[in-house]
Amino acid sequence: MATSLCEGEARTKHVGLLELQQEKWDFKKIRLKSVRPFVIQDLELDKTDIGLKDSSSLLMFLNEQVRLTLEAK
Repeated sequence: MATSLCEGEARTKHVGLLELQQEKWDFKKIRLKSVRPFVIQDLELDKTDIGLKDSSSLLMFLNEQVRLTLEAK
């Protein structure tokens, strides 16, 4: 698969539709045709004033980068 991150994800994916009608039920397997999107961006931390040991500031910076990327979509 196009978005497989590991061997276990490489199989075809499905969702299920459960149809209930009084006492009868049917489960239909539906193959997923689309892939999940990935956004990859390079960040150069040495071009910021954030120290690598300053985990709080680093986390805030990374969260802000994700927010800006999602807003740009």
